[in-house]
Amino acid sequence: FPSHDIMMMKYENRPEIALFLGQLLGESWLLNSTCKYQAPVVVPIPLHPDKMKIRGFNQSELIARGFCDVTGLRLKPHGLMRIKHTQPQFQISADKRQNNLMGAFDLGKDFINHYPSKPILLVDDIYTTGATANSATHTLDGYGINVIGFATVAKAIKRDPQNI
Repeated sequence: FPSHDIMMMKYENRPEIALFLGQLLGESWLLNSTCKYQAPVVVPIPLHPDKMKIRGFNQSELIARGFCDVTGLRLKPHGLMRIKHTQPQFQISADKRQNNLMGAFDLGKDFINHYPSKPILLVDDIYTTGATANSATHTLDGYGINVIGFATVAKAIKRDPQNI
């Protein structure tokens, strides 16, 4: 999907795009996964409650739902919660992204009383610098919860202005 479609999904109220992208991601997982672990539990990257009120849906959760529909993996939509309102990553420079997300997550209600016995696969919409993945993984690691990977439907590519 072109980046335009991902932006439409997030900013033009098109949640059905997220479900479809999740299904495609699930098909790719089934075809290409070499995961030798137990079947992981899928945890989407959460939105801050304020952003959730504005958007009305969490695109990462919908992607994860589509992914789990295809793979049969177990979804824990509230494995993490976002406790810090952060600036959108695309609006800030790469060197400031890690600080933007420092302390952004905590354990969510799905795991607060019962830690998962299986490893976690985090799901998000776009992978840019890895700051979101690192922050979420660091949070779960702090509770002794094993993260085996980070699945996304898109990876941002830095374009060389001379080759455009």
